Amino acid sequence: MKSLLDLFPLVVFFGGYYGAKAWPDAAASFIGVMLGLLGQSTPLPTDQLAMATATQLAMFATIAQVAILLAARHKVDKVLWITLVIVVAMSIATLVFHDPAIIKWRSTLLDWLFGLILLAGEFLFGKNLIRAMLGGQLSLPDDIWRQVNLSWVGYFALSGVLNLFVAARFAEETWVNFNMFGGPAIMVLFMLAQGVYISKHMQEEPVRERIRDRSDDL
Repeated sequence: MKSLLDLFPLVVFFGGYYGAKAWPDAAASFIGVMLGLLGQSTPLPTDQLAMATATQLAMFATIAQVAILLAARHKVDKVLWITLVIVVAMSIATLVFHDPAIIKWRSTLLDWLFGLILLAGEFLFGKNLIRAMLGGQLSLPDDIWRQVNLSWVGYFALSGVLNLFVAARFAEETWVNFNMFGGPAIMVLFMLAQGVYISKHMQEEPVRERIRDRSDDL
């Protein structure tokens, strides 16, 4: 369920973008209502409607994602709370400033923020956050955990740069398609490569478990 919810805002963004292109009058009415709620009277240019519609729908989808988890009494990760705050802030800014380019920074901002959090945890607080999340499922040497953590830092840094590159060099529609298909595909490939690397260094069981088992035998 959680995996499907994680994809929900992205799917809504993609559908909202192409839906607005197919039904521009409905998109204009929707954005007009949103602008009115924000106290804005100047309508958006026609060429901004698709991105604005997708952005606002994705914002509502993210809010719904959090609400569903809370209603189901599931824990809402800190990452999702951070994502919610950034999505809402940048979605509103997109309308207030009439600039759809603002939302294109969202993915980069989130990627770089998560990378900085992992980096700060490692070097400022001496805590490997990837290990904290996966340590109960995997047993790896300390140096491998550090490499895994830093590889995620590198991934987030490069992912943020790639998002800006596509946004700056290619058409808006290409950027939308990249976010729907290209970005997730790159993440899957990265995770597969990391899985292969981790499998080569996995320990059969933690040392403390082996000691406990031997004590039980005695």
